[in-house]
Amino acid sequence: MKRVAMISNELAPYRCDGGLGVAVERLCLQLSASKTETTVFFPSKQQYPRHADHSSLLTPIAIPISTGPFDTEKQFAAAATDFCWAASERITPDEFDCVVAHDNESAFSTVLSAKVAIPTVFWLHSLYDHPRKSDLPTHASTLLQSPSLVASAVASADVVVASSGLLHDARQISWPKRLGDLQTSLLSAADTGKMLLAESLGCLPDAGQISTAASSATSVVAEGRPYVLFAGRPVISKGIGFYQAIAERMSGCGIDFVAVGQPSDEILCNCRNIRWIPWLPQIELFGLMTRAAAVVHPSITEGYGLAAAESCLLNENVLCHEVGGLRALTERGLAQGIALTDDELISLYELWAKLLSMENGEYWKLWQRYLPRFRRLTSQWAQRLRDVTAPTNRPVTARQRVGGEKTWGQTLMERL
Repeated sequence: MKRVAMISNELAPYRCDGGLGVAVERLCLQLSASKTETTVFFPSKQQYPRHADHSSLLTPIAIPISTGPFDTEKQFAAAATDFCWAASERITPDEFDCVVAHDNESAFSTVLSAKVAIPTVFWLHSLYDHPRKSDLPTHASTLLQSPSLVASAVASADVVVASSGLLHDARQISWPKRLGDLQTSLLSAADTGKMLLAESLGCLPDAGQISTAASSATSVVAEGRPYVLFAGRPVISKGIGFYQAIAERMSGCGIDFVAVGQPSDEILCNCRNIRWIPWLPQIELFGLMTRAAAVVHPSITEGYGLAAAESCLLNENVLCHEVGGLRALTERGLAQGIALTDDELISLYELWAKLLSMENGEYWKLWQRYLPRFRRLTSQWAQRLRDVTAPTNRPVTARQRVGGEKTWGQTLMERL
């Protein structure tokens, strides 16, 4: 029986701030189904019993490290380093066959594990290349192979898992300097055969396992009135700026533009054409997806785009940028892609690099400086939404025929 150790900043339902925790849980459940023992180390000062829905083959272990909030990047970097160090010390070749580190918060553990006689896998979920080397404690930064922590993890790992769309973007355009080391490392990993491709569709539950319910947010979503749904986090990187620009362009068309979540004051002040719904239980969010005239994901960057893949299970009108991991959905005809010119793709990556480097938090002002570059793109969005939300074109919402993709668990175990 294979024994896999995982290091992750999140693991649903124990500690989960977003899609990463859900993705890691689903991967673990897939491994349990294939009779693989999985131990997941995650940071938390609270210890948890095994969840009732989890197999005895899945063991969650909380590492008692602070999870913030942090006042500075250096504090976050120090805590992430301490977590990775503590988790790595518990992993030995006698107990585990490999170690899998997830995304930027656990990237440093890949650098450490490379010094142990155990196969290492780095799972790249996003391009959130943070913290910077200069923010890491000296004893950690000296171990990195490049100024980029995530690039160093890619270079150190025996296997790197990423989406085919992310690799496509790395080959298609030159990334900005802030992401240059990461691009070089990804291309090298692909050229040397240590890249393992996995898509968001391999991390979905079966369609029959998804339950939906009517939302309690009836005051926002009027009965019988069509609405477009933005189901991602209301932040610039997920495309909330695009969504506001599209909603403004389509003002007066008889369609409500709805977003879910608690936006920052900056976002709330500037997104005046959007109707807001507070965070909902997942079953109600899925219900909103099902009844929407369209679900949109105008992301600036996506490692996988798990929320968009979930949307494809629930709605036939899913629209997204053809960027990063979202490409897998458009290539399979599950989502309608809003095509990007090379210049627009370059601008998206430039914007993402600047967002990574910002320290003053004035993200909306940065977005406004880039918006003129995307006039054609927002026009394309508006036209496509007019087409799919026209009364004669609205389908009776049905679940997409999503299936046939290898699960993440199958993909990993075949490689190991």
